[in-house]
Amino acid sequence: YSREHLWQFAGRLSLKVTDALAPMAYRDAVRLDPLKSYVATVASAHMLAWLHAAFSHGVEVERYLDPAEGVLSILPDRRSWVSEVILKPRITFHSNQDVDAKVVAHFHELASRDCFIARSIKTKVTVSAP
Repeated sequence: YSREHLWQFAGRLSLKVTDALAPMAYRDAVRLDPLKSYVATVASAHMLAWLHAAFSHGVEVERYLDPAEGVLSILPDRRSWVSEVILKPRITFHSNQDVDAKVVAHFHELASRDCFIARSIKTKVTVSAP
């Protein structure tokens, strides 16, 4: 059966989605898949909370990239779940700022505390040091 479907947002945006874990015969490789979208949502929400913390403390960010990864685990009853999202932020600050690693870590703590997505999920969210 086809696992392809549409996500529609406020009637304005439609995204084609499929199950990336399904056999190739049942999916379109060009479409989004829910697992990657989940990881991207967690990473995006953390980034926005982190950027808010940085901005609130007068830190200027030029670039924030995060090639986040999701860990799919199998429960004893053989069902799968996303047990962890590993964030791997690579942050570039404005050229006139030298930001200490402890400050960066503090902003990640604030982001983890303040991010409503992180507070809403049971998936472990880990920030990997660069």
